[in-house]
Amino acid sequence: MINITPFKDQEALLQLGQRLRTERLHRNQTQSEFAEFVGITRQTYAKLENGSGTIQLAVLARVLGILGYAERLVDLLPELPEPIDFDEAARLASRRRASRKKQHT
Repeated sequence: MINITPFKDQEALLQLGQRLRTERLHRNQTQSEFAEFVGITRQTYAKLENGSGTIQLAVLARVLGILGYAERLVDLLPELPEPIDFDEAARLASRRRASRKKQHT
């Protein structure tokens, strides 16, 4: 079982924010300049850099696209080897074992 805690989620968002800040500074832009280029407010962009979990995924995708990383979003989840047949999975889940026959004494 995978145990994901809010702390680890927050740590990942903080690291992402730090990387975004590094990329922005590498381009020698202020938060206001970069936010305007992206088409969002400076406050919204600041939330990204601060690791806030309240940002829409579309905004993050736009920022990553501008920085040249949008194609890496699909790498977050590996492609499944074959599509899941949910009807078959449900049928298999509902199957029951045959019960043993009672022995007559």
